[in-house]
Amino acid sequence: MNICLFTQEEIDKPLKAADPRAEHIKKILHKGIGDTFAAGIIEGPAGTATITSIGSQAQDAGAPGDITFTFTPQSDGKPLFPLHMIIGFPRPIQLKRLLRDM
Repeated sequence: MNICLFTQEEIDKPLKAADPRAEHIKKILHKGIGDTFAAGIIEGPAGTATITSIGSQAQDAGAPGDITFTFTPQSDGKPLFPLHMIIGFPRPIQLKRLLRDM
């Protein structure tokens, strides 16, 4: 399941075009104006975000490619489940590559 995580401060601001999350929303999820995607606030509720504008497609949306969205919480405010990662590897050089790609 894809879920884009944001801090509380980022929820009220446009998502910059250069942000990896914006690129993921546009190129991987293929979302446009009016589409929704799973979103959540770090240490906060999960919900959905609806894209209201994409920079070059609206007059007041900001810089080209910036994504403006509205967040609607759908949980009762409990934080998202914590994520613990256990990694096994046979050689130290693989750890360096693995950490770089995470």
